Amino acid sequence: MKKILLITGLILTASPAYGKGKTHTATARINRKCQSERALINIPPGSVAKNFKLLSLSSGTKCVVGGFFNYKGFSIKKNGVILYSYTKSRGKITEKGGSLKNLKLYPGKYWLYVGGGNGAKASLKYELKGKKIK
Repeated sequence: MKKILLITGLILTASPAYGKGKTHTATARINRKCQSERALINIPPGSVAKNFKLLSLSSGTKCVVGGFFNYKGFSIKKNGVILYSYTKSRGKITEKGGSLKNLKLYPGKYWLYVGGGNGAKASLKYELKGKKIK
């Protein structure tokens, strides 16, 4: 009986640490046909996404007339509503919904979209943290 309890205790101790953060990335693109390829950011119950960092951002080229954009940007949406957006135009950065480094996303499905044309890409890194089991 004591051995069974000890083994059970070891299994519980070896279970995943819900308090530790795990790094994830999300990358949205606009393909060669100028179709948006959004990226899913899925936050499971009891978790929070934080410590967001922009890894890369490019606007691509204009789909119909060619040439380059004078801005680039991306947005994060939930249920079609923009919760956060980032635009860089002529060196000036505009953020709506707070600052990316302070952004927190709670359980649910979010979508990352990039603005621009053919070849546009936005890549974010974030940490997914969960509540510790007591």
